[in-house]
Amino acid sequence: MRRVWIVLPLLLAACGGPREEGSVEGKKRYLAEKAGCEARYPNAMVQMSDCRAAAANAFIRPWYRYGDLMSWAQTKRRELALKLDRRQISRAEFDRQVARAEREVEREENRRNDESHR
Repeated sequence: MRRVWIVLPLLLAACGGPREEGSVEGKKRYLAEKAGCEARYPNAMVQMSDCRAAAANAFIRPWYRYGDLMSWAQTKRRELALKLDRRQISRAEFDRQVARAEREVEREENRRNDESHR
């Protein structure tokens, strides 16, 4: 999921103007909060997921164009985190499925962006 949260603000920065300033600052603040979440909850993936979602909601969501994709990604990460915490999947499987979800979000972002520029 890391890549998506890095990509999202970069996509927003391309919009220019005040939105760009807010997205750049939002990205910095989100990354700092995300690092704090990872440090606080290294072995509690659901709590880490919730913490990261709260940070993204505070610092990325106001600038991100596709709130539905953000919500979907957050829900998917939390579902996978719960499975990992319950030892229903391995960390490697968690990472693979999160990466797959990130790719899905990225493809949909690209599709929507391409559509809006036609």
